[in-house]
Amino acid sequence: MATQIATPAVDAPPIFCPSKKKVFYSEAEAVSFETTNRAKYNLQRQHAYKCDQCPAYHLTTMAVGEHIGNEVHRTTASHATFSANHSVSGREAQARQISDLRRKGQSNNDICATMGISYMELLQVQNWCLHNDFPLPPSQTPQGRQSGAVLGHASARARKAKVVELFKAGQSYESIRQIMLAEGSTESLIYGDYTAAKTALAPKKNVSTPVSVTLDAVSEKRKALEAELAALQRKENELLEAKRTKVKYCWDGKGVLIQKEANMFAIGLADVPELIELLEEIITREPVNNAAQD
Repeated sequence: MATQIATPAVDAPPIFCPSKKKVFYSEAEAVSFETTNRAKYNLQRQHAYKCDQCPAYHLTTMAVGEHIGNEVHRTTASHATFSANHSVSGREAQARQISDLRRKGQSNNDICATMGISYMELLQVQNWCLHNDFPLPPSQTPQGRQSGAVLGHASARARKAKVVELFKAGQSYESIRQIMLAEGSTESLIYGDYTAAKTALAPKKNVSTPVSVTLDAVSEKRKALEAELAALQRKENELLEAKRTKVKYCWDGKGVLIQKEANMFAIGLADVPELIELLEEIITREPVNNAAQD
C-alpha cells in the first residue's frame, strides 16, 4: 500500500507517515473529512488522533481513549503499564458496566435495554474483553441460569424441532432468538439449531439423471447428423452455382445476356462476333503493365 501524502492548504512541505495511513495537517481537517465521508458513504464513525510517528493526524474506528498515537491500549502488563489515574476507554467503561449488571443477575437482553445498546455491540464488547484479558462474568439467561443451562423439560429434540417450525414459518433469526431465549435456550444452542435448520431446509440443487445410451439412440443420432450434412451439401452446391458464369438469350432471342453473380451484360446477336474477336485479341496478346502505360 502506498504512503498517503497530505496535501497542505498553504505552502507547506508534504508529510510522509511511516504508518502509511492517510494524513491530515490538523485535527479539524481530519474531522471535516470524516464527517463528509461518513455522510456520503454511510461509513462507521471514526475519530481523529495525533500521530506519534509524524506531525500529522490520522483517523481510526477505535473508540476515543483506546488509541494513543499508533499504539492500542492493552490491559495486560505485557503490553503496557498504566498508572492509577489513566483514563478509561469507552470499551473498558462498557465492559465494567456489563460486568456489574451481570453480577446483579441481569440477562444480555436486560443489559442491552439498560445500557441502550444493540446485541451486536454487546458481542463486540465481549470480544474486546477477550482480546484485552478483561475478566467478564458469564452471561445469564432471562430465567437467571448460567450459560449452557437449558430447561429440564425441554429436550434437545423438541428444541430443535421448534426452531425448524419457526424457520418454516418465516421467522427471522432475531425473532427465533428472542423466543428461544425466553424458553431457556442459550445463545450457542440457538445459533447452532438455526444454522442446522437453515441448512436442512435449503433448496436442493437439481441433479440431472444420466441418460443411458442405447443402439437405437445412436442410430437416431447418426440419421440426424446425416440429414444435417446433406442439407449443408445442398447449400454448398447452391452457392457454387450462384458463382458460375451464365449465358442465355434475351430480347426475345435477339440478344445474349451474360451474368456473373450480381453483374450482368447484354449484347445484340449481330454484335456477338465482334465481341468474340475482341476477347480473343485480349487473351492472346501479351499483358501490358498498366502502371508503365500510364
